[in-house]
Amino acid sequence: MEINDKDYQKWKEFKKNYDGVRLNNTDFELLCLLHSTYFNHSYYKPCSCNGGRTIKEWAQQLDTLFETNDN
Repeated sequence: MEINDKDYQKWKEFKKNYDGVRLNNTDFELLCLLHSTYFNHSYYKPCSCNGGRTIKEWAQQLDTLFETNDN
């Protein structure tokens, strides 16, 4: 799947803000939107229970996707 340039720029900004633990609401919504777009599922906000495991996994998956497309 081709990465949209605007999405790539948004992801770069996201990475500056995300420390792997805390997300502000705007970044959380961006994470959910990008993951639903690039991993072809409906938009939803996962629970932050269990240490936010799904949120961290989504961030890692998107990071891998954007890094792969960057090369």
